[in-house]
Amino acid sequence: MTRLLRLSTSIVDISEWEPDPIEWATTLALFSAEIQAKTQSYHHQIDAKIQIVSLAYSIPWNSITFRTSSVGKPYLVSGLNG
Repeated sequence: MTRLLRLSTSIVDISEWEPDPIEWATTLALFSAEIQAKTQSYHHQIDAKIQIVSLAYSIPWNSITFRTSSVGKPYLVSGLNG
């Protein structure tokens, strides 16, 4: 059996955020209908949660820059403070 491994680098740790259906609906209700539809269209719940957190923090993806160290470890170059 083949198992896919998904790796993700995130500035905010959301690994322990497991909203129940009521909390998720309440959180989504804070955003426009367009954002709600886009968020609900994600196949993986983690992608939807990443979208909501990034929108809540208002950090545009095109303003975030990552690089990798000489050993391949990613690190944040810019984005949170400009």
